Amino acid sequence: MSTKLLGVIACHAVVLVLAGCGGERGADDTSSPIALAPLVTFEDADGSAVLWSYPVPSAKTRNGQYLISDEVSHGVIPVFDSTGRYLRSIGREGSGPGEYRRVSRILVLESDSILVLDDQLRRATILAPDLAYVRSFQFPAVPYDVVQIGERTLAVTSAIPLPDSSFQVINLEGGRVRAFASNASAGGPPLPHVLARADSGFWSAPVAGGAEITFWDSRGDRVGSVPIASDWMTPLRGGPITPDSPPVSQVRGLWAGQDGLLWILASVADPEWAEGLGESGIGEGGVTSFRITDRDAVFDSVIEALDSRTGEVVASHRFDEEFRLVPFPGVVSRLVESPDAGLRLELFKVSLAPPQE
Repeated sequence: MSTKLLGVIACHAVVLVLAGCGGERGADDTSSPIALAPLVTFEDADGSAVLWSYPVPSAKTRNGQYLISDEVSHGVIPVFDSTGRYLRSIGREGSGPGEYRRVSRILVLESDSILVLDDQLRRATILAPDLAYVRSFQFPAVPYDVVQIGERTLAVTSAIPLPDSSFQVINLEGGRVRAFASNASAGGPPLPHVLARADSGFWSAPVAGGAEITFWDSRGDRVGSVPIASDWMTPLRGGPITPDSPPVSQVRGLWAGQDGLLWILASVADPEWAEGLGESGIGEGGVTSFRITDRDAVFDSVIEALDSRTGEVVASHRFDEEFRLVPFPGVVSRLVESPDAGLRLELFKVSLAPPQE
């Protein structure tokens, strides 16, 4: 690894997201080297259905308010206070100013303005810190992940990457500054990447089948990498989850701590994954697929801390619980579905557990 990378690693902030499934939380597991502390919970209150099918805590404003995105929210963005209390919703369904069709990502910019990405309209909207509409522009990508890497530039990885442009640098007017390729997963096609912001660039990791986490500078030049050598990473393969074919391991998020640690959140197959599958059906192309009836029985989560210089594993723990995303550095989210109470979205702060005496 280059000395340039070593010089900037200590101050990088990288977020990593993992999907896993049910069971006792790591915050309650005294044997875990990684601690989870409850941070805030969001839920529908007083019969107000503001959480839809897949709510994601996408942004935290400077005054501590949380904005939740959901691709099926009909253009509405719910806003919660720092304690998880629902305040109001902004936006509505449509294609005019301040209207949305399918909100996929919300990002707080360095200026404290808010960037809202709409996949269906292929449009970005800028909101003021008080959430008032400012302007919109066409966005030249359908992003899988996006981070700010300069005062007026974003690094974007596409949901459907092309071999020669799996990454793009886009300015805040919608212009494409640069497109460049990443290393694909080992022996496989280009894949979406999860990204994590850093002071002088960004980190990236392919969602599946990857052998390394790569650091890029703010121009999009590759600076160095650390290996993913853990045994939870499985080879990339196609096909649905079946009783004979477990889910493939996936990287869900990254973050880099100020202590020089690089963190990963990943989803892995539960040893008894078949117990969470329901009835089978014939899908597209005549492929037999199985409905997931219990995500906690299908997936586990792994949270791992690496030495950002060498890739050596400093701490790792497998959780029998699904953490779906890393919405902010050092925070993982869990979505709880209840037939009676609806959806509940929980955030947990991640840290190394204190040494046991």
